[in-house]
Amino acid sequence: MRVVQFSDRENKIIMLALSPDNTINRRYFKETFPGALSIRYKFDNSDRYIIPFNADGNYSWDWDSNVIYEVPSSINPILGSGSNT
Repeated sequence: MRVVQFSDRENKIIMLALSPDNTINRRYFKETFPGALSIRYKFDNSDRYIIPFNADGNYSWDWDSNVIYEVPSSINPILGSGSNT
């Protein structure tokens, strides 16, 4: 199982499991980060990029296990909640 790392507004690192199709289920994400507006990442010293949704409304990206993705404007995460299926 592959996981992706996220940093919430308190700079806590939270790991979420990727679905078999290499996406993060939007409901699973929202249950973990209530109030989150998006997922962002910063590549090197460039601008921040927002991770897009796929046709099913889930977050779809070429996830990098060495990157810590940002969750802007989120309320405290609920650890261990939800399922990614």
